[in-house]
Amino acid sequence: MSDELNYIWCRECGRLVYYTPANTVIYLFIDYIWYTAAETHCPYCDYKQALFLIDNLDWELEWAIENDLGFIEIDGIPPVHIRDSFARVYPEYPNYKDLTDEEDAEVLFFGYLLENTDQKEWFNGQTDKDN
Repeated sequence: MSDELNYIWCRECGRLVYYTPANTVIYLFIDYIWYTAAETHCPYCDYKQALFLIDNLDWELEWAIENDLGFIEIDGIPPVHIRDSFARVYPEYPNYKDLTDEEDAEVLFFGYLLENTDQKEWFNGQTDKDN
């Protein structure tokens, strides 16, 4: 167990709440790790709140493991409310979005090109010196 404490201020009652196995769980989005969040239950006022861990993700996950916090591992795309919340908190980060049919076709075509053409053919043999 780590000697270093990890905590959050409760947004409801304003008290300091230390992360413990009894009050905190980590939601780890396996395929979209930047959405990973700690959900904490305030023992003083019963308020539940979550905090995205992206700012210090490696340290937070190591700390959680050392301190026996529970993990819920989730495959696939995070729910819309998680993605929307993340976009509000971190507007500078790219956010997941569904592709339009046109974007999806472009991705599929680019994948086809990557798998079925020689990279040298992409620019018809031109190099930066030729331009």
